[in-house]
Amino acid sequence: MYSSDNPSKSIHYRYIMYTALYCIDVVKRSREEGQILDWIDCIKQWLISLWPVSLASFVGVLLADALKSSIKVAFDYESKKKLQKQQFDLNKSLEKIKTSLQEGVNRQEQIFQSMSNFVKFDLNRREKDFSLYSSKRHETYLLLHQAILEAKSAVMSQRGYIDSPDFNRYSFSEIKFWLDKHNFADIEKNIVLNLWEKDKKKAVKKANELESLLRYYDADGAVRKAKNTMLDYQLYLSEEIFLCSAQLISDIEKLNINYRPSDLDFDRVKLHKESEEIKIRINDEFKDITEKMKAELQTGYYEDMK
Repeated sequence: MYSSDNPSKSIHYRYIMYTALYCIDVVKRSREEGQILDWIDCIKQWLISLWPVSLASFVGVLLADALKSSIKVAFDYESKKKLQKQQFDLNKSLEKIKTSLQEGVNRQEQIFQSMSNFVKFDLNRREKDFSLYSSKRHETYLLLHQAILEAKSAVMSQRGYIDSPDFNRYSFSEIKFWLDKHNFADIEKNIVLNLWEKDKKKAVKKANELESLLRYYDADGAVRKAKNTMLDYQLYLSEEIFLCSAQLISDIEKLNINYRPSDLDFDRVKLHKESEEIKIRINDEFKDITEKMKAELQTGYYEDMK
């Protein structure tokens, strides 16, 4: 069967069919009339009749093929041109993306470098600050420990064996020099000096009282020095050391108050018992704070720098 999609081919096919039917009819009639028609002549006549159509068909086919090839070439050229344009556009887009990504990478590298420089600077600054802080802490702990020890020793030295001058062996000029040296009030000095010639025993007793008062004031000064050292350098003290120091200095101050020379009538037994309890507590607290200071200085105490 032929297709009706191509009109020229349809005409060609119909012509061939009509010619074939004609040849068959001629052969049939020749037989009826008693004539024998040569099949070769019939086919020859059929081919001769078919030649114009075949030539036209052949030329049509050639033209169709040429047109098809031309259209294909034109289509391929346009397709190739479009493909090249698409490829060019794609390469251009990829180049833009590549450039954009490279710029992004460069910016990130700059940001990273800037952050790295800042971190290095900050670490160096922190290291230097920590070194200064740590050095100052060591110095502070030494000063505070020494101040507390001096206060403790000054207060406790007021009891027990006391290395005090033997005023019984002093002459008038020697007692006067001693009174002037320690800057006693004139009224206190006059009492001792006036009694020295009249009643040396009372004068020596008064001089011993002044010497005890002098040691009390020296101890009180040592306690105030320890307290001021603690407050002045609080910035470099850990919270634990500050609290322990405050408690220890407070107990030393209480003991010094109990040791204050006085003519008032106190329950001396009760006062002595209380003082002994405070002494025991002071010794324990001093040992404890010494160990804590050592521990902090040995480990560097890095918690404060976090």
